Amino acid sequence: MSREQYDTVSYREFSKRILEPYIRLVEELVRDGCEYIVIGVKGSPSCAVRVTTSNQCWSGEPRVDKCPPPVKISSPGVFMEVLLEMIRRKGLREPLELLEIDHDEVAAKGLPDDVCRVLEKYSPIK
Repeated sequence: MSREQYDTVSYREFSKRILEPYIRLVEELVRDGCEYIVIGVKGSPSCAVRVTTSNQCWSGEPRVDKCPPPVKISSPGVFMEVLLEMIRRKGLREPLELLEIDHDEVAAKGLPDDVCRVLEKYSPIK
């Protein structure tokens, strides 16, 4: 998949519907003094924080035989972009950290050490 395949009006509206209850929860928690982090998925065209997969040729089902290979671009995934826009639009404090995990790495080894260190750093349970 590519960012272009997710970057549609309907997917953005779908993302907003999914995120609305979580934004309300974050709003309540922040009002009560809590801070939060956001964890995305490395390279995901939907959930990446910093670098996503792009292919201008792909829309709908990719025709690999007709398109160049996808590339990585500096951009959040579409779902993550919607989340961060909703946070800003509500005037909520930005997350303390924006982290990314790799599906394959987590499946093979569990959460990476750097993610665990950040989670431990901000954990209210010591």
